[in-house]
Amino acid sequence: MISRRLLRILAMKALYQQGMGGSSVADARRALNFSIYKSYELYFQMLDLVVSVAAEVEVVLNQRKNKLRPTDADLNPSMRFPENRVVAQLRRSEAFNDFKSKNGISWQDHAEVVHRLALNLLESDYYAAYLRSDDNYDSDREFVSEFYLRYVDDFAMLYDALEEMSGYWTDEVEYFTSFVIKSVRSFKPQMCGEPGSPDLCFFPMYKDASDADFVKRLLSGALDNRDRYMGYIEEVTRNWDAERIAYMDKVIILLGISELENFPDIPLKVTLDEYIEISKYYSTQGSSVYVNGMLDKIASLLCERGIVEKR
Repeated sequence: MISRRLLRILAMKALYQQGMGGSSVADARRALNFSIYKSYELYFQMLDLVVSVAAEVEVVLNQRKNKLRPTDADLNPSMRFPENRVVAQLRRSEAFNDFKSKNGISWQDHAEVVHRLALNLLESDYYAAYLRSDDNYDSDREFVSEFYLRYVDDFAMLYDALEEMSGYWTDEVEYFTSFVIKSVRSFKPQMCGEPGSPDLCFFPMYKDASDADFVKRLLSGALDNRDRYMGYIEEVTRNWDAERIAYMDKVIILLGISELENFPDIPLKVTLDEYIEISKYYSTQGSSVYVNGMLDKIASLLCERGIVEKR
């Protein structure tokens, strides 16, 4: 479920931190494993958001009944969202609640974010349209999907709260929100119903065992062969002081070399494209052109020497 691009990024961050902080190779490997797991936690943290907002909407609706001059709508509010069938499934899911309990997934420390989302939702045209729609499972599921599409992507307060919860989540909210939506759309009415019914299906941390092996070998290659790989960089920059290369560029190139050497099944173009894209977001302006040129030269060098056999 965590894409290979994100795995490359997490390996890059672990390698960067190891080089800047002077930690051990073993520490870098542990840091990578920890960051992958923390990223996976974000998936469940985001799934829990709709449950928390639905509960807050119920609180707000009940409070409005006690207004000094309540309207008929205040006195007789629709409870469709608090009683949303998909939200109810999440509340009943053993797998979901077990993960939350073991990993401390909660929005209690950021109640203001949940409250603001609830108020915004209650005043929206989209929420009014939901209340007018057919009262069935499909409508409930579509509403939850739209909740993430419409309100999560553009809510700065939410991003600030997530960054405060974990520094590992800064760049990954939109990515994991997309998987939340995919998960919700895969839910079926018969899930989490009567005893013995199937539980909700959630994405695993890795798509398969090969991805877990990929990121482990990728980082290990860069850590275990750093000096040799740096030699390649110096060899293709004879007319340039290697010390002047941005450190993040070095880290990205080291991982690129590791991928070139250790994964003959990954096409050369795929490797180059991946690290060029990563450099656009994580290094200096113009780094993508530099990383492209360096990796291309090093790939040609390794192919000439028979170290790498792919084009």
